[in-house]
Amino acid sequence: MDKLSTLLACEAGYVLRFDDLFNRGHWYEFPCDVEGRVAVAAMSARARDSYAQALEAIGRELSLPSITCASKARPRRS
Repeated sequence: MDKLSTLLACEAGYVLRFDDLFNRGHWYEFPCDVEGRVAVAAMSARARDSYAQALEAIGRELSLPSITCASKARPRRS
């Protein structure tokens, strides 16, 4: 099964994930649709600020985002 088929088969929803380029295990993650569109208007002010910061940090601190099935999202380490 290719990546697109896997994403289309996801039942738990999707997340757009930005991995930290320097700190393994750190990332930003936002709910999105299968094409990676984030419903910014539905976010809290804090989530919108975090999303804007993640977008601004691409290439400097964070990777390009990837679309992942929410059920396969990595657990956050404390």
